[in-house]
Amino acid sequence: MAHKLCIIYGGQSSEHKDSVESFDNLYNVIRENHATLDYTLAHVIYIGLNNTAYLHEVDFRRESTAYREGVIKADLFDTLVELKQEGCFLFSTLFSQNGEDGRMQGAVKLIGLQSNLGEPLPSSLCLSKYHLNRYLMGTARDFYIPKTLRIASRTDFDAALPVFMNDVVVVKPNALGSSILTEKLTLKGNEDTAWTIIEKILVHDSHALMQEYIEGEEYTCGVLEQQGKVSVLAIGKVNTTRKFFGFPEKNDAALNWKEIIPHPYEPVLQQLATGVVQLFLDLNLTNIARFDFIVRNGRIYFLECNQFPSLHRYSFFMLMLKEWKLTIADVVGIIMKNEAYRKVVDPVFRGYDVLRAPEA
Repeated sequence: MAHKLCIIYGGQSSEHKDSVESFDNLYNVIRENHATLDYTLAHVIYIGLNNTAYLHEVDFRRESTAYREGVIKADLFDTLVELKQEGCFLFSTLFSQNGEDGRMQGAVKLIGLQSNLGEPLPSSLCLSKYHLNRYLMGTARDFYIPKTLRIASRTDFDAALPVFMNDVVVVKPNALGSSILTEKLTLKGNEDTAWTIIEKILVHDSHALMQEYIEGEEYTCGVLEQQGKVSVLAIGKVNTTRKFFGFPEKNDAALNWKEIIPHPYEPVLQQLATGVVQLFLDLNLTNIARFDFIVRNGRIYFLECNQFPSLHRYSFFMLMLKEWKLTIADVVGIIMKNEAYRKVVDPVFRGYDVLRAPEA
């Protein structure tokens, strides 16, 4: 197992702020507990909104805010190679476009650098809500998928209107997180408003989604892997006054209140928990994840998978860790052990001689 850690955070993405807040929490918890941890935080890489990378050496006398822009600008790929040579483990809190679309996953796999980033395929699949929904429609027997159309142009929008005209709909980005530009509205009579939101989405995302609104109770379920064993951390419930967890609710604590559902779970939530573990395995996810659902009349509607859930101090995932009496520093150690013992597939096939056809 690697004993030196490097955290990478920030990124040129819509969730830069969330990544920074997650790093601040992670750094502060590690700093508070560093004397008792079996790993050492050695480096920090910050990627600014201009996509410039800065490499910092860790000094726990410094506050987390000291690890933003710095003197040492780094070539990111060269730095990752150096981390591999140094025997470091890379822990990423890069979210959305920079950290969850498969590119960083491919880079560290190419180099052979151990990290929490997982495989490229599940990362890119989970980032696209539309493609993940299409996949689950054919595989997830425990979950329903809300009716959803993908929109990239005014032509797509006009074609979607008759499908949803008498419905309350949710308009949201396909690949952005943090409920950015996510809104609920009655479509009939509000077509111009819906298109205005979609136009804003298409500035930052290649596709917007129009989805039927499912009125019910919203739940989120956290998952933790420990050396091959996958467990549900906890099921949380999101409560809001307008029964919708949009951008205002997500960014104003006064507009939402979170609760952890105690055991034993009622049957529909037990079904949710069992299905989430299977879904984690089916998607070939690793280490941690968080899944969001709406439950209505005993039916479980899948919304999205957060392969890299927010780790800021007030996040749902932090509440879930408290249920297990774990800190985020503990989870980093668990993830490092997971990757140290994970089976590595040999990419080179050496059996050509065996397969050669016998000579006539």
